[in-house]
This record gives sequence, C-alpha cells and structure tokens, in this order.
Amino acid sequence: MNQNHRMLTLIELLRRGRDRILRCWTQHAPARTAKGTMCGASDRAAIAWCAAGAAWYVDDSIPECVNDPCYRLYLQALAELRGSLAEVSPDEEHGGHLACWNDVHHRTQADAVRLYDVTIARVAPAP
Repeated sequence: MNQNHRMLTLIELLRRGRDRILRCWTQHAPARTAKGTMCGASDRAAIAWCAAGAAWYVDDSIPECVNDPCYRLYLQALAELRGSLAEVSPDEEHGGHLACWNDVHHRTQADAVRLYDVTIARVAPAP
C-alpha cells in the first residue's frame, strides 16, 4: 500500500460495501459490468456487486487489493457479514455461506443492504 494511503477500518469497509450495493446489486457473480457481464469485484468496469463482492473492492486506489492487511480486513468483513445472516434471515438455511444467501431467488437488493446495516450496527464501536 502506498504510504500516503492509510488502511481502512472495518466499519469504513462495510460502509463502502453498503454504498456499492445501494448503487447496484447483483446475484450469481461477484460483480457485473454495465452490460451485465460477470466480472471480478475489483474490475474497474464493475458497476454492480454481490454482498461479498461489495466488501472486496475496499480501496479505489488499490485495484487488486492483495496485500496482507487489506486481505485480512476483507476476510474479517466476510466473517462479520456471515455472523449477521441469522439475524437478517432467521428462518433460512444457507449454511453460513454469504454467496448462497446472496443468490437465493427471492433475495433482494434491500435484503443485502439490510445485511450490511445489521453488520455495521453490530460491529460499530459504542459512542
């Protein structure tokens, strides 16, 4: 990471992921282009993200975000999002898999935003 860039916090990462899903959400792919083509979550052409993909693209200045601190933060965000699944969808069996939860046919963009909202509220430091 460039020394001029500070590491994002977990809350910042989750808020950015929420904002991405709020703009445009997708299923059955980490991300999609404007033409609807499946692409990687960090692809510059991505305009829509799944619940997991939205957390991956954490820093616009690091397109591939593969350095260790960034990757560990991504894994932490995924764990926190998975930890909120039972609260958001208590009557569903998804095996704790975020992608399976995201791709269920009745899932909506609002559900994905709510997952982020619940997660942010759960991990946010007390005021």
